[in-house]
Amino acid sequence: MPSTALPSIYDVVAATGAWKPPLYLQAYEQFFEPIRHLPLALLELGIYQGGSMKAWEAYFSAARIAGIDRTLPPISLGDRIRMFAGDQTDCRFLTRVAAEMAPGGLFDLIIDDCSHIGELSKITFWHLFDSHLKPGGFYCIEDWGTGFLEQWPDGRALDTEPDTDRHMPSHDAGMVGFVKQLVDELHAHIFTPEQRISKFASMTLHTGVCIITKAGEPNWPAMLGEAPAASRPLSWLVRHLAGRRGRGGKRARR
Repeated sequence: MPSTALPSIYDVVAATGAWKPPLYLQAYEQFFEPIRHLPLALLELGIYQGGSMKAWEAYFSAARIAGIDRTLPPISLGDRIRMFAGDQTDCRFLTRVAAEMAPGGLFDLIIDDCSHIGELSKITFWHLFDSHLKPGGFYCIEDWGTGFLEQWPDGRALDTEPDTDRHMPSHDAGMVGFVKQLVDELHAHIFTPEQRISKFASMTLHTGVCIITKAGEPNWPAMLGEAPAASRPLSWLVRHLAGRRGRGGKRARR
């Protein structure tokens, strides 16, 4: 079913009571809208009262969706959705969830809305990104601005040293520091001894959310019945489908 016949991500979030700020939804609409009807495998870490589970169930009409938290909310969900109780840094647990919920143990989309603690999120990221995210898939890190909050466990008020001719310091507390570390990966071909290609096809920073596209050939063209194009990342396909949808009908509005 064409996505233009479906409610917008803004309408879905409003109807389900999910805590997803409008600034996040602007980014998510750009990346997710063209593929929301595909049979994806999605994982969200940190589901609190379950509003986001209901939202993703309604928005991604054909997806299998897994949610993880230490304590699970007492809510009813459809057959496509499962919740798992566990710790985000328990890599064996994460691997088990992937094996049960994602074909070949690989998710198309992972959203980290869990602890928002840099050290913990880093462990989760590299295990899931390397081992359980498909090439061309999305990894979304929410609420990375907590590193600017003095009251947050690993946050700190902005207080940077002055620039010098060889050093340009910046805030590096908590999630802010973790996200800035990830920027380095984009230029792995420069600083790694083997000059390896980056594991990231792209990394986009938005207020409160960071979206990383994994390098490699995505499987979206096959899902859509199209021939794959060599070396085209998922970001290309999103733009391609958005343009095709624009020619065939109006884009869903808020």
